[in-house]
Amino acid sequence: MSYCVKCGQELIEGAAFCVRCGAPVETDTPIPAVPAVVSNELDQEACEFLENTHRLLRWEHKAWSIASKVFLIVGIVFAALFMLLSFIGLIAAIAGSHFGGGFAMGMFFIYAVLFGGMTIGFGIVNKKAGEKLPQYIDTVHTDFSLAYNRCGNVGMLVFTVIFGVVSPVFFIINFVRMKANRAVIERIISNQNA
Repeated sequence: MSYCVKCGQELIEGAAFCVRCGAPVETDTPIPAVPAVVSNELDQEACEFLENTHRLLRWEHKAWSIASKVFLIVGIVFAALFMLLSFIGLIAAIAGSHFGGGFAMGMFFIYAVLFGGMTIGFGIVNKKAGEKLPQYIDTVHTDFSLAYNRCGNVGMLVFTVIFGVVSPVFFIINFVRMKANRAVIERIISNQNA
């Protein structure tokens, strides 16, 4: 059994942060004889709010990551398939079916650029959005104001809804929680700034 060196709270095995005060868990922490009492400790509601925010951000990160891979793979398949069909249309045009082959070649080329390119673009946007999340995930327990500013931002909400697939679900849950729990957030931020 180990205890937090900052507030004396008993630590959950394998936790990276203390559930009471959010301090990073140090390895080889000595067990204090009597746990220290800190006046600025977080209450249970605030600790649960921090943990739930952290969890939802991790799930949102996974959703962005998976969506980016799916979009990139589907985009490459679309582009390759339509380019192949465009090439077949070119062969048909050369073989004698000038209008039909040329029309097919042109249409499939446009499909390759539009569907393949657009899907690959969505994959890149999802990848970049997912790459930004670890900085917020890592600072939830030490500087909650960063996560609060991101999760409570209406512009970020619009971006997530437009470009995300599953990630908007997690973002919207965090967004609503940020708007509905201002008193808890103020306690967390003032505790972290103390």
